[in-house]
Amino acid sequence: MIIVLLFTLYVCSSGFTGNIYKKLAIESHNRSMSSFMPSVWCMMLAAVFGIASLFGDTIALKQIPIAVGAGVCIFAAIVILIESMKTNSMSISIIIMNLNFIITVALSSIFLKEKVAIIQLIGMIASVAVILILNLKGDEKTGKKGAVFLPLVACIANGLVNFLIKLNDVVKTDNSASSTNAFNAIMYFSAAIAAIIAGIIFGRKQTGKNIVGVIKKKTLPFMVLMGLCNGVCFYMAGILAGKMNAAAQFTIVTAASIMISLIIGIIFQKEKFTWKVGISLVCCAVALLCQMTTLI
Repeated sequence: MIIVLLFTLYVCSSGFTGNIYKKLAIESHNRSMSSFMPSVWCMMLAAVFGIASLFGDTIALKQIPIAVGAGVCIFAAIVILIESMKTNSMSISIIIMNLNFIITVALSSIFLKEKVAIIQLIGMIASVAVILILNLKGDEKTGKKGAVFLPLVACIANGLVNFLIKLNDVVKTDNSASSTNAFNAIMYFSAAIAAIIAGIIFGRKQTGKNIVGVIKKKTLPFMVLMGLCNGVCFYMAGILAGKMNAAAQFTIVTAASIMISLIIGIIFQKEKFTWKVGISLVCCAVALLCQMTTLI
């Protein structure tokens, strides 16, 4: 029951971020704003997890470079995805971004020697099939330069984040003094610093505009929501990492997120139930069943 609850929080927060990304992409008219925006909520989460870590254990030294690397990757994934949505639709960017679980599973298999069962491979293939099916219909903007390249880079960056979080779980088993909260604090602080540095660099290139002035008041609530969603996502990822392999964890999240998005679109947004949607739902169900059999 606890695992189901953790996955529910993970999937809901992950599925909600797509629309927030789109809103931020619309509001960020230049690269300085796109780069600086993550610093607002990353710094907030760094403070939250930093305070929480004061009541727990101290972080292990070998966790620090992993946390810093994850933070830089978080910053890169966010900024690149926001930039990609300025050249193509949210659907194209999010669909490509959803392939990031393949990066995590591959790296976990190579470096952490995680074994992937045949039935799990079938589930992964089903998840990839869904993503490809949903992407059959092209987008009028995808012909623009960087339409596929940018989301693909964001996909790789996000896959690296998830792998580093999983790698941190391996490090924790080797050192009882490690702390999830301290790891998250350093991770988000690194992302915030990277955002500030990039924002200043891009800001100077744009007529020396005051970097703080690029943040709009109406954008702040969405930044807070993005922080909450990503905070839940990465915290749940850290907890679940020690309970299953990457193939099960990230395939379930991907398939469940797609299913929820499709169902919400049909019920609340009056979208048509097409053959692609039907096949996609079946593939998602197959992917979930294949992974869940390994957890029972």
